[in-house]
Amino acid sequence: MGLVAQTSSLLAEDNAPPPPPQGEHAKGPRGPMTPEAYIQRIEKAVGPLTTEQKTKITDILADTKKKMESVKPDEGREKFRELMQAQQAAVRAVLTAEQQTKFDAMPRPGPRGKRPE
Repeated sequence: MGLVAQTSSLLAEDNAPPPPPQGEHAKGPRGPMTPEAYIQRIEKAVGPLTTEQKTKITDILADTKKKMESVKPDEGREKFRELMQAQQAAVRAVLTAEQQTKFDAMPRPGPRGKRPE
């Protein structure tokens, strides 16, 4: 009977929920990226960012988040799309000309992996 109890507890450990995700999608595969993950994603595409660029981008992301939290339910997706486009333009403006070219070539998240138009 002791062996059965031991085996059962081992099986229960195997079925334990996975640890919370880290990195790019800390709130789940469809949740918002953390500012750190967003910056890593940009650096992967455009190369290293300066400390000043990182600070400005973090501020842009915080501002967008605050604006999104104040969107009323009846404003819906269109308002979110406008905010995201404004965020992309603001982030792009922080980059050098060379980085902007690479940033423009980055795939953008969208429905089913398609680039929003």
